[in-house]
Amino acid sequence: MGIRDALASAPAKPVIATAIGMTILVAGWHGWNVRDICTRRANLSEALHDWTKAVFASSGGGSRLDSITEFDWDQIRISQGKESLGPGRSCPFVWHWSNTARSQMAQKGHLTLIGFFKDDRLVQIADFDRRWAQFDTSEEPIARQRAIFKQVTNTNMLRVSDR
Repeated sequence: MGIRDALASAPAKPVIATAIGMTILVAGWHGWNVRDICTRRANLSEALHDWTKAVFASSGGGSRLDSITEFDWDQIRISQGKESLGPGRSCPFVWHWSNTARSQMAQKGHLTLIGFFKDDRLVQIADFDRRWAQFDTSEEPIARQRAIFKQVTNTNMLRVSDR
């Protein structure tokens, strides 16, 4: 059966053609959605890593966390050393860390999750490798205007600046 024959028979079987078409559309939409979420998460994680390096390279002054974000948020919550993760979005095709990679990091205590919130609703979440830096904070929310961090002298620890 050739393509012409298949196309000629499609109107005779509209349910099959519609089902195939809908399946292709849904799969395409889902794939695009996963790619978009994973790409944003990867970009935010990379920006946090670069920001951390800049804080360590600075001369002790604080650095604003909001300088790296392009979305609106009013507080962050930092959760360090997570050992187990609930179900989450796995990022295939190296768009970001897969669930397997994240679970391995979590089991070793290397995973920090940074949640960005607006009006107590999660806007973005970032994966952060604790080997890059650790945060000297509790899991209490930190207001955007207070999210200025500086290095604790001679450590890889970041603390909210008091200025």
